[in-house]
Amino acid sequence: SKVLCKKIAGDYLWPTVQVLLEGLVDYQGYSSSGACVVLNNIFKTRGSALSEQLPEILDGLYAQLAHIDTPQTRTGTLRCMRTLCHQYLQQTMTHLLDKPLPWDSNLIAMWEVLTGDIPLFRSVLNHLMEVLTLSLPYQERTRTSAGGVVSYQRVETPVPKNASQAIAILCRGEEGKDVTKELFPKMFSILIQRVGISAYIEADKKSKINSSSVAVEALTCFLTHTDSE
Repeated sequence: SKVLCKKIAGDYLWPTVQVLLEGLVDYQGYSSSGACVVLNNIFKTRGSALSEQLPEILDGLYAQLAHIDTPQTRTGTLRCMRTLCHQYLQQTMTHLLDKPLPWDSNLIAMWEVLTGDIPLFRSVLNHLMEVLTLSLPYQERTRTSAGGVVSYQRVETPVPKNASQAIAILCRGEEGKDVTKELFPKMFSILIQRVGISAYIEADKKSKINSSSVAVEALTCFLTHTDSE
């Protein structure tokens, strides 16, 4: 498959990836696993040529996960996430964090698989902390009552809330405890601030999950992961 990946002409690379994405749900297990192996090698060796198609690739992997029956293919498909994150960390994180909560089991699995690669796990946590530090936690809106009284409303923004949810997911397993312990001072400071801020902002009416509950979950999972309870 490595030789094949190198031989594919540039004009045919994206069409080939599209066909391979469809092949992930082939009813023959060995065929779907083969498609997965070739996909992973393409991302490793030719991934830099697919930057424009990254959102479609991520959405394609996510969509196919719901229909993959072969365990080996599912595992390989999720590992494609690691390969893509190594090459396009910021773009991949941005795309995933744009997905509205609540996340389903397949999207959660796309986050969970990142804990299996320790250097990547560290990079992902650092990126999420940067998101929480730099993103505006709320939007301020004005509201005028029937009597003409003006009040101000602080409404949550989705990205920092989603980043908190991602941290909670990443800290549920046993992998990467050395990393979270290493990052403890920075992560604890950021997460405790997030809990405090979230207590004073209103949930978006379109969202089923409020920021405060997610912030508390992220801090709780982090403390458990670092054996700090």
